[in-house]
Amino acid sequence: LHHGIPDLYRSAKLNKDIIRFAVIGTIEERKGQDIAVNACSRIKERIELYIVGKVSDKKLYEKLKNISNRVVFIPEIKDKTEMRGFYEKMSCVLVPSREEPTSRVALEAFMMGRPVIMSDHVGAQYALTEGENGYLFKSEDENGLAKCMNKIINDYAIKDFEKQCRKTYSKFNSMECFSKNLNRMLVFEESKTKKNYKILIHVHLFYNEQVHYFINKLKNVCCEFDLYVTYVNIKNQIVSELKKFDKNVHIIKVKNIGYDVYPFWIVLQLIDLNN
Repeated sequence: LHHGIPDLYRSAKLNKDIIRFAVIGTIEERKGQDIAVNACSRIKERIELYIVGKVSDKKLYEKLKNISNRVVFIPEIKDKTEMRGFYEKMSCVLVPSREEPTSRVALEAFMMGRPVIMSDHVGAQYALTEGENGYLFKSEDENGLAKCMNKIINDYAIKDFEKQCRKTYSKFNSMECFSKNLNRMLVFEESKTKKNYKILIHVHLFYNEQVHYFINKLKNVCCEFDLYVTYVNIKNQIVSELKKFDKNVHIIKVKNIGYDVYPFWIVLQLIDLNN
């Protein structure tokens, strides 16, 4: 059950005189910004490529800056209103990741009515309909990505990408859709077990500053749950905030490996799913 994305969409006129592509996410090898920049250098038409995100790999960042003068680097945008304004100026969002379990960015792009070009190593491809709300290319294939970008350039004047992307959002990742699917799952399990259903919630708190974001989300959970929080580094103040919210919270230190999957695997080793 993938993310439900709050609807921040508003109708905004898009400048179609120049096609603007964006890659949004931490600058690191896994996210594939180098693939996007190299593909950009193969495009003859007038375009702009915006790379937005915190720099995790400084060597990669320095290398990318010297490849093409059509690339604009923007620091991480944390403000939701500012991020919405950025999406509104973009023509298309690229997700060239070498490994991406879902891609919240792709789902947000659909919510904002923007087509997405993603690699076949991105989990969100289940929501992609080739030629209607974006295109798919083989991971690592810079020429393949460039061809998809050219398709967007050629199709933008004749296709209503915005309408199709909004339909995709409503079908798969609106909050209403997420709520219905979650309730359907819980009701189904309760009908099988003939008892009230209890869920396990796992939060991997890689960034300490996100604690209040997660706590606010957890306040909306309307059934009984056990909370497990994993971390690599954590401040004492954050521990206090978590225990204040849930005195029975399980807080577990993990190694910084395996992205979100390894911490989840650790949690599964500590619990009895029969309970």
